[in-house]
Amino acid sequence: MIMGRMPLLAYLWPGLPMILASGNWLGLVWAVGFAALTNLLIFASLWWPELLTVHVRNGVWLAAAVYWGVASIAAWRNVQELEPDEASPAGVTFADANNHYLRADWFGAERILLELMGRNPRDVDSGLLLATLWRHTGRIAEASQQLDRLELLDGARKWALEIHQERRRLEEVASAGEPVLDVGRAA
Repeated sequence: MIMGRMPLLAYLWPGLPMILASGNWLGLVWAVGFAALTNLLIFASLWWPELLTVHVRNGVWLAAAVYWGVASIAAWRNVQELEPDEASPAGVTFADANNHYLRADWFGAERILLELMGRNPRDVDSGLLLATLWRHTGRIAEASQQLDRLELLDGARKWALEIHQERRRLEEVASAGEPVLDVGRAA
């Protein structure tokens, strides 16, 4: 999940938004390629003008401009795909999942959370609530796997304390063998 909006200045270096948003390897390739091309042009234009003829140098400058434009558009599209939709077509939101969870409607909450996670697998809020729900329903292994997955996401930093506390609660439940909530009562 992207934390806040991408700074507009990040779009000036091709590939940088993709790296900042998701650690995308393709973004790294775009950024390194643009750096190599830019360094070649600066070297050939300022330090060693005889390296390339004037026509070749102008052609490479034009290629760099086209590369910059194409890479910037590709990065913008990639970052837009990573941003979660504000409203789903069905209209279910995290607030709906939270309401089901608070009413102890475990099945309804899980259905909505899984839908939200399907739309945006990097949604830390939904993932954490899903892990908590699974702990409540006795699905300790699934909850632990979900927390493991969440800890790998950059967006999880803001929830690090809550993830740690949830992991501790999971360990307490697993070690004590406590009975879990009756899932049959959820309605």
